[in-house]
Amino acid sequence: MLLLSPHAEQTQALLERCSNIKELMQIHGQLLKKGTIRNHLTVHRLLASYARIELGDLAYTRMIFDRISLPNTVIWNEMIRAYSNSNAPEAALLLYHQMLHHSVPHNSYTFPFLLKACSALSAFEEIMQIHAHIIKMGFGSEVYAANSLLRVYAISGNIHFAHVLFNQLPSPDIVSWNTMIDGAGMHKEALSLLPQMLAAGIKPDSITLSCSLSACAGLDMYVKCGEMEKALLVFSKLDKKCVCAWTAIIGGFAIHGKGREALDWFTQMQLEGTKPNSPCRTH
Repeated sequence: MLLLSPHAEQTQALLERCSNIKELMQIHGQLLKKGTIRNHLTVHRLLASYARIELGDLAYTRMIFDRISLPNTVIWNEMIRAYSNSNAPEAALLLYHQMLHHSVPHNSYTFPFLLKACSALSAFEEIMQIHAHIIKMGFGSEVYAANSLLRVYAISGNIHFAHVLFNQLPSPDIVSWNTMIDGAGMHKEALSLLPQMLAAGIKPDSITLSCSLSACAGLDMYVKCGEMEKALLVFSKLDKKCVCAWTAIIGGFAIHGKGREALDWFTQMQLEGTKPNSPCRTH
């Protein structure tokens, strides 16, 4: 773990509190005067601060970057990230070509920023090229890079490519599963992913099946399709079963003509101390 000197900590605190370009330029001047601007960690933080304050217009940030002697991977990543969040995401791809030209080593954080830029540009061909680079450079099984690739395929509507990539992952994590379920949307395809996720031993988190409207929506998908066994499986995995989840189960049985089961679950809900709301009451 990197231990920062008190001076470095003070510099970081100053940069984080900086709220306008004038203040930042004053700090920059002090760093130049003291000679600490040669430290790559300090340069990275300075660059990140310029990008944060300049927002869409990164002219000054780029000027700082261009003056850095032999920027390391982290600094290249920071400049690519800044462009991916700017109003000129295509500049992130152009900078990446320069990074390749200079044979700068990559890490798993290089690709998510590039893919974000591709997504903003709807640049599917470039997404495929970056996918090839991820594999070529040995990051194909690295979950952070793979999850970013999954997400950009899913949100761009190329769910087939997301499925192919997902099936190649040796150990998809909760983010991988969430991305696929989110990409499938509220369709029949999402119904098959939820039980697969549970069968794989992945515990739903607050994004997938928390006791919230999203969790109840997941239950409702099964209920509307008459998949009550799967709905019950999802329900059983919830850490906290709030009234909306109970309502989905009770309503599901009632809608599909199983009044006895609906009443049994209504009784069970009361025994566990959950107070019904008006939609829960059955007659």
